[in-house]
Amino acid sequence: MARIRILPDILANKIAAGEVVERPASVVKELLENSLDAGADSILVEVEKAGRELIRVSDNGQGMDRDDALLSIERFATSKISTDKDLFEVRTLGFRGEALPSIASVSKMTIISRSAQDMAGTLIELDGGRIVRVQETGAPVGTQMCVERLFFNTPARRKFLKSQATEMGHIADRVLSLALGFGSVGFTLVHNSKTVFDWPKTSDLSDRVMTVLAPPDSEKLIPISHKGDFVEVSGWLAPPSLARSSSRGAYLFVNNRLVADRTVAHALVQGYSNRLMKGRFPCAVLFIKAPQSEVDVNVHPAKAQVRFARQQAVHDTIAHAVSKALEVLDRTPWAIGPQVEGRDRDKGDCLPPGEAMGIPAGQEEARPFTRPIIPASPQRAILREVSQSPAFYTASIPLPKAEKGREADGLLWEEDGQAPLILVGQIYDSYIICQKKRALIVIDQHAAHERILFEKYSRAREKKAIEIQTLLFPQTITLGHSDTLILEGMLEELNQSGMEVERFSGTTFAIKAVPAFLPEKGISALLRQMVDAASQAPREAAVEQALMLMACHGAVRANQPLTPREMEALLADLAKCRQPSQCPHGRPVWFEMSEDEIRRRFKRQ
Repeated sequence: MARIRILPDILANKIAAGEVVERPASVVKELLENSLDAGADSILVEVEKAGRELIRVSDNGQGMDRDDALLSIERFATSKISTDKDLFEVRTLGFRGEALPSIASVSKMTIISRSAQDMAGTLIELDGGRIVRVQETGAPVGTQMCVERLFFNTPARRKFLKSQATEMGHIADRVLSLALGFGSVGFTLVHNSKTVFDWPKTSDLSDRVMTVLAPPDSEKLIPISHKGDFVEVSGWLAPPSLARSSSRGAYLFVNNRLVADRTVAHALVQGYSNRLMKGRFPCAVLFIKAPQSEVDVNVHPAKAQVRFARQQAVHDTIAHAVSKALEVLDRTPWAIGPQVEGRDRDKGDCLPPGEAMGIPAGQEEARPFTRPIIPASPQRAILREVSQSPAFYTASIPLPKAEKGREADGLLWEEDGQAPLILVGQIYDSYIICQKKRALIVIDQHAAHERILFEKYSRAREKKAIEIQTLLFPQTITLGHSDTLILEGMLEELNQSGMEVERFSGTTFAIKAVPAFLPEKGISALLRQMVDAASQAPREAAVEQALMLMACHGAVRANQPLTPREMEALLADLAKCRQPSQCPHGRPVWFEMSEDEIRRRFKRQ
């Protein structure tokens, strides 16, 4: 007796439905893609009980005649591919010919469709995949797909559906995602007879992105446009401050196909390198265009993933494009003015603190902060070093002559579109407060100094010019077996980074020298942190993780009072950083509060 037999069509369709129809949102996605492939520019999605009872998708696309409508519910019937070349250069969202028969096999489905050439439409009614009625009907040009009682004949699948709120959230995400990719199409979503959202078609996709991502956050979006050798990247990026705890805020399109592609997703995150805190993910709408022959979309039953012929090149292009676009954030909201005439800062000839802030000699007591006596520390030595910088903080610079027809307004004159700062002081021994024209700036002193040290140290490492200090008494650290193997693999990179570490005996290592800016206290604990970080990061990222930890260890702390001169030096060096908006770990360095916002808080406008 033969044990191998051909499955009945209904059973085969149910098995296919298990791959294609995971939940009601999967049905919405498949039907929407068919509408878009049919050239619709207006689509209405109506849902009842989060898709359990009804999903109806109506469009004004090209529609189908009777023969095509009947063929559409057959397995592997499609109008979208006919040759091998078509399969490897897919230009439509759907192409497998499995979606409709799979959905029909686990629901009660009704199709109403009419092409422009027909006087009447066609109605087809199915029950669990079996045709129960076919007839002519009055209908506008286009197609209406009605799916009722989803999974009625597969109760196990129906039982595993989540709550209505959860399932409706997935449906809304599906519609929203496609709406972001097709601005020329109007989308309306209705749930239980209530409109969830209604987006009219637009000729400018940025209008849709702004609407979908919701103001006022949308006003902060950063446009991205880059053309590589064979890949184009465009779209909008949200600043790091709008990052989320999951990757759901990233909408990724490859040749107009919404995908959950790991290569693109990883490249996006890498482009935000050092701008995001651990566990945070960027929000973005990215459009990747590549030659159809370079992209294989036939690698996933639900068409959710793609494969690139030159995967690494695509990854690197996207990461570079994102990183370049985000450089618009790499500016402090203040300017660095010219050197004061007659002062030789290289020789330490600095202005007295009061005069530095534009206060006449003898009136320093008018300053709004105190000047405590502060003990010396390695961090302070660094601040004293940067305070000798020729590019000094603009608040100490006399006013230039007023332009013709323009009055000078105190210290808050503008230079190259940026207004210099007036240092107000320090609060909580942790934050530096400054006044800029029409705004207040609050700077996290630890995050700022961490960014300064990280960039300075990274440059010195590249030039192999790191200053080191030999420890008077080497510090030792004993590790477990696995951590010992990790540290052994890091020794060469550590020595190149100014940290001289040698194996002492067994699993014990001796630290003999460290970069000059690091305090000796806590070096063993720092090395242990570096090993822990390396155990969780790819080898190529381990060096950067080590530099970040050293910068954090060497930076001035919160709850550490600073003198006005030290604050000025910190601001001057921060303004020269390549990426001053975030510390190496991705935390914000400063934030700005406009005068208008302050006035609103006090009900003055």
